[in-house]
Amino acid sequence: MSDKSSTGKELAKNTAIISVGKICTQVVSFLLLPIYTGVLSTEEYGAVDLIITYTSLLLPLVTLQLEQALFRFLLEKRGDSDGTKDVLSDVFSINVLALILFTSFFLVVSPLINSKYKYFLFINLIANAYSSVMLQVARGFGSNVVYAMGSFLSAASLILLNIVFIVGFKLGASGMIWSHVISAVICGTFILIQTKAYRYVSFHVPSKESSKRYLSYSLPLIPNQISWWILSASDRTVILWQLGVAFNGIYSIAGKFSNLYSVMYNIFNLSWTELISVHFNDPDREKVFSDLQDTVVKLLICLYLGIVSVMPFVFPIMINKKYSDAYYQIPILMIGVFFSAMIGVMSAYYIADKNTKVIAKTTMICAGINLILDVVLMPFIGLFAASIASAIAYFVMYIVRYIDINRNYGVKNSPQLLTLMVISTFIIFGVYYYRNIILCGISLFCVCVMSIVLNKNIILCFMSFIKNTISKMKKGR
Repeated sequence: MSDKSSTGKELAKNTAIISVGKICTQVVSFLLLPIYTGVLSTEEYGAVDLIITYTSLLLPLVTLQLEQALFRFLLEKRGDSDGTKDVLSDVFSINVLALILFTSFFLVVSPLINSKYKYFLFINLIANAYSSVMLQVARGFGSNVVYAMGSFLSAASLILLNIVFIVGFKLGASGMIWSHVISAVICGTFILIQTKAYRYVSFHVPSKESSKRYLSYSLPLIPNQISWWILSASDRTVILWQLGVAFNGIYSIAGKFSNLYSVMYNIFNLSWTELISVHFNDPDREKVFSDLQDTVVKLLICLYLGIVSVMPFVFPIMINKKYSDAYYQIPILMIGVFFSAMIGVMSAYYIADKNTKVIAKTTMICAGINLILDVVLMPFIGLFAASIASAIAYFVMYIVRYIDINRNYGVKNSPQLLTLMVISTFIIFGVYYYRNIILCGISLFCVCVMSIVLNKNIILCFMSFIKNTISKMKKGR
């Protein structure tokens, strides 16, 4: 690793490439929220949310998290055609066997499941397994543009199909689910064609040694992903059990805004994880990683505070009045998703070190905390229990991971930045719940100024990348 500047530019470049499609489609998706909330009842929206939620629960069991192993091992084989063929053939073969086993199991137990959405869930799982594997193939190849385009096509087709099925054909919840299925297939197929991954695949029964190598990396990530599901989805399950499906719809709408933060962070995290893996063994990693992580924390803090401070102006315009109770959940959910992003930043070191067992252990502990708090608090404080339980669980996991990362890899967070986050959070939250429009405007302005000051370097880096890209495009004409 040469220095902080060069790795920072590398990080900014990859993030910018991946960001373009994701951000554009997310903006359009949010502009359509008034349509979704106006056309669908809280019960319908809650039902769709549960299908998507349980897809995220079962997907790690269907894929055995082999897509994560695919990315990590392909990363080491870039430029090695034979090595790439070995990795893709082995992992694809194991994946197909896993899908056959899952399909057989589903056919046996499906008569026992009394739900009209069970086949939607099954089809959605298969489609998402396909797209998630192909997305990691693009990342493993280093084809960030292809990854970005695949993600863009997925989101764009999802938006278009939602409009056609929900508004045009009035298909309600089933139309929204079909939109998810078709968009996932479009994404996977596009990446398959663009990367020509099929040229490297030869299906066979993989050797015991190969299976052990990939599964020893991927299997610990299954309880980790399930624990993440518990952290994010046990709230909805307990809400459904104790409060009803309508409250789940309200909570889902509140989560849309924290999900926007997650999408933005996840775009960055793709580049961050790759950067850490590539440079993990460099001699000066501790200082450079710590400096880079401070830059990341500044961005995460400002993004988190920015979304909260703009909500008093955006929420009344975007969301139908029947979902008005969602307003009060948003800041608490944002705290949780901020610490979730901080956890993701630190997880990159474990992935680079192929130490997936530690990831699973810490996530499982905090998932247990979240579930217990959900069950205990919900009878007393209702919907607030879900958002508070998530925030506490993510905070605990952040502390546990931070101590371990600092001890084993020497990477530190700036205490001054975290202090600034705490003070700013109290002020912004106070203004948010007081709901005085003048104070809300002042707080939004202050957050904007703070964001520009703290992130001056990264803003200049992005502007430089865009300027250079435009310049190259003009020269190419």
